[in-house]
Amino acid sequence: MGNLIISGAIRTEGGIYSKVNMSGACKITTDTKCDSFVCSGACAVTGALECESFMCSGSTKITGRIDCGGLFKCSGATNVGGVDADELNISGAFVSSAGINAKKTAKLSGSITAKGDICAEKLEIYGCPNVNGIISADDIYLRLESSAPNARAGSVGGSRIRIERENKDDGLFGRAIRSIFGSEEPSFFTVDEIEGDTIELEAVHADVVRGKDIVIGDDCRIGRVEYTGKVTYSENAVIGELVEI
Repeated sequence: MGNLIISGAIRTEGGIYSKVNMSGACKITTDTKCDSFVCSGACAVTGALECESFMCSGSTKITGRIDCGGLFKCSGATNVGGVDADELNISGAFVSSAGINAKKTAKLSGSITAKGDICAEKLEIYGCPNVNGIISADDIYLRLESSAPNARAGSVGGSRIRIERENKDDGLFGRAIRSIFGSEEPSFFTVDEIEGDTIELEAVHADVVRGKDIVIGDDCRIGRVEYTGKVTYSENAVIGELVEI
């Protein structure tokens, strides 16, 4: 197999390669298969991409689904038609028109939009997630940006679940800066249902929370809490029903 190395304003067909390296305003117009895929700048692939490793920065668009056998890593503005990988490391503004799946670990930071599920064995999310489907992993840690707008998911499921909000108590100067460039309103994570064994929540609005041992922290609004072990809750939380099962 040969390599595909392109830079500048180049448009070419896909195919099967050992390495693909794109830089500049490049576009591949058909499905592509390779061992390693690297791109920077304003790059696009029309079709599906199969690779063993993926690394991109800048503005990247892959219209089809990405099947990555190893590490998928991206930063900047990335738009994909779904991704399956061994491990995920995503930062920046990331949009997926389908599910995001990792066999092992996934670390996502920034503005994360998925029009499907996000699944991993261990999952960390920092910033503002907007997920149409399910967030699912054995171990889930979600830390909301303090002024993240419209953070939500359809449901969250796992063994250990911890959701909290970033602490931005940085004085008058910090609040003034956010009033100019961001939102003064605190962020909340909105979800229909959360189910797990051990659950710790802060700044969560949910219809139902179901689990064994549950901690409902500050700024939570929960319609119904169902527990089999023990439950503790903050005086600043609003809970409709507490039901021991």
